[in-house]
Amino acid sequence: MFPAKRQYLNVFLEFHYMNMFMKLLWSSSNAVPAIQETNSKMVDNQAYRGMSTYDPKTANVRYLFLPTDHTSLYRKASQNLGVDVRLQPQYNVDDWLNPESTNFKPEVTEAVFHYSARAEAGDRFEICLSTPEMDTCAHKYAHHSQLILDGTFGVCSARLLLFIALAVDESNKGVPIALFLFSAETGAKATHASYNTAILEKLIQTWKLRLETKFGSFEPYSAITDTDTKERGALVRIWPQIILLICKFHLRQCWTNQRKKLLKCKAPDFWKNHIRDTLQKLEVDLIATVDHADATALLETHKTFFNNLAANPEAKRACEAGLDHIGYLQKYWMARPLWESWSECGRIAAAARIGVSVEGIIPTTNHLESFNAVLKRKYIQRYLRSGHRLRFDILILLLITQILPQIFRRRNAQRKYSAWVTSRFHSSSGGQDLLLMQQKHHDNQKEYARQLRSVCWWPIDEGRHRHACELLRLQSLHSITTSNVDGLAYTSLCNPSSGGPTPYVISIHTSGRASCTCLDFHHNGKACKHLRALRLLVDGWVIQGLVRAHFHYPLTLENAQALHQPPPRASLPSIMEAPSESVSIGESFSATTWMMVQAIGQDTMLLGTAFDEEFEQVPSSSRPSDGGSLDSESSGGETSDEEPVGDFGRHVVSQQGISMQIMHRLAQEAQALLPRLYGINNALSDIQTLPSSPEILEFQQVIQKLSARFSSLQSRDPYLPEATPHLGTVQIADVKLTGVDSSSAGHKRKRVQQQLLRAPSPEAKQMRKSSNGTL
Repeated sequence: MFPAKRQYLNVFLEFHYMNMFMKLLWSSSNAVPAIQETNSKMVDNQAYRGMSTYDPKTANVRYLFLPTDHTSLYRKASQNLGVDVRLQPQYNVDDWLNPESTNFKPEVTEAVFHYSARAEAGDRFEICLSTPEMDTCAHKYAHHSQLILDGTFGVCSARLLLFIALAVDESNKGVPIALFLFSAETGAKATHASYNTAILEKLIQTWKLRLETKFGSFEPYSAITDTDTKERGALVRIWPQIILLICKFHLRQCWTNQRKKLLKCKAPDFWKNHIRDTLQKLEVDLIATVDHADATALLETHKTFFNNLAANPEAKRACEAGLDHIGYLQKYWMARPLWESWSECGRIAAAARIGVSVEGIIPTTNHLESFNAVLKRKYIQRYLRSGHRLRFDILILLLITQILPQIFRRRNAQRKYSAWVTSRFHSSSGGQDLLLMQQKHHDNQKEYARQLRSVCWWPIDEGRHRHACELLRLQSLHSITTSNVDGLAYTSLCNPSSGGPTPYVISIHTSGRASCTCLDFHHNGKACKHLRALRLLVDGWVIQGLVRAHFHYPLTLENAQALHQPPPRASLPSIMEAPSESVSIGESFSATTWMMVQAIGQDTMLLGTAFDEEFEQVPSSSRPSDGGSLDSESSGGETSDEEPVGDFGRHVVSQQGISMQIMHRLAQEAQALLPRLYGINNALSDIQTLPSSPEILEFQQVIQKLSARFSSLQSRDPYLPEATPHLGTVQIADVKLTGVDSSSAGHKRKRVQQQLLRAPSPEAKQMRKSSNGTL
């Protein structure tokens, strides 16, 4: 005998407030707790409409928001978006793109220019998005101009990678022009690394064909990426004459990671700090080079300097680390085709081809990094379900129908506002563009602040003098270096009194020019306590006869303004020899404790985050020059006997640079893996049968694939593999399901007759990790 069916009571939430809660649901990712809190207060105060006449004895609805209601809210909200959460995401996407389906969405089909379902285990899920506004901006701002390309992951619950193509408009603002979404390879351990040149080439090629169909042609003249060879390889395959540039930030990040590893050697902190500062200045000078011979000579000069300095036993290990870093730069980064992509030479070439000033060539991928952050933390964040990542079908639909239109609406509203301000106050401003005047005013303020930071005067200030003496007593100054270009200059680091990780950089020149990176000097321009502490040291050495130079210290702002030029930085600083004894320097400095003078050669400050890089801010205006070409100084930096001639020469140089980068990276990976592989080989010699472990079988398969790949590469071109042959026939808007029998055309597809679609593998939430790569 079966038990009677149990009946459960289900009291519905009042309909009006259910709809109100649904509107609040997408306001933020923390909407559900806010709804619950607000609901509890309003129920206690009987503030809801209709509660004054509410009769608990006869009512069939409730006002209290129960813990289980958020599930119904999310389900109803998804239904309002047009997403059936009862189906797996891959089937929803396929239905939206199928004209024969009842769930067909024309707005989605219009924005999708490539789609491929994952029908087999070895297939990828691929979908590429570009709205009509994005197509227009792509042709307007990227055709015969600059393109930024980079990828990210962790945007949804599945293992999908998102690559974004970005252009820069006339206001120097980033504009997304294409999104490429595809799944990681089957069995891949890391989503962020599960792609190759072929998949990027395939997807970017479909985008190119879409734009060529609309506008006749599409060819960016220059592209900037990070150090990823797969992105660079795909771009040069599609546009052989494109000028590829490497982001300065990612370049310096690689160099900084290598420098940190090398400077972990056992050496006095004073010498490690000095070698680090010298290498940092060398890297800045290398990026600024426009001639390969000059860059090579700069490295050789520093190599000679470190060899000479290594004669000091205390500095030997630190100098060896510096020599190793120079060797790393020479081996991995100084091949001419690769040097052209990250030096000033590459920016000059890109500016000449596009027809803008060198300042118009963006030096970093910051525009795209900023867009990634805004996309994840602002637009996608508000749609998260209690912090959980979105399903990829909901993400795709939100991108097409909500996020991308909102971005362009905001952009159009800003443009209309700018046009209104210009026209509204045109007569009042004397026919001038007020927004342009405002921008120039801000630029002038920045320039004045920059000049003020390089102007220093020395008024009498007993308070700062006492603080300077205290800094010397605490031995806060360290890493003092000298340079002898256009007079003698001393540069030092000073640890902040607040205990912060980043030291201040202080500089004093014989001509009277001085600077410090502290906020006191930044805002006032007067000599701060750090500068006064360094002056006490320098004056002490002058009085003792250890330094034979006269330093000028202007007492007023008027005298200092004549010295507006910042102190010249020597490309090769020399170490300062500290005095070995404490000597009195006179009554005016009788209150100074000269312990710093005795201890400066053996600085005891621990090496911490001072190794973190501080990058210079480089202007990245994208406004073309009036003349449409480079000025004489920029164009004169190129010589015809060193640059490749014609489009074919540019293609070969780009291929060579990418090939060398790949070879160096493979060599580095092989060097790290070889000891372990030899250990595995020795372990295999001690067993008679192959273990049946899945990990060992997978390892065996990978080794066999590597062996076959090495064998096939022996007869290949030394630069890059040939382009994938099937790319020339890619359909522009192929939205049909891969593998579906064409005989079903003309009939409404039924779910039971549809081939099984595979979803991308799920991905757990991960925290962003710092990059430790050196290539």
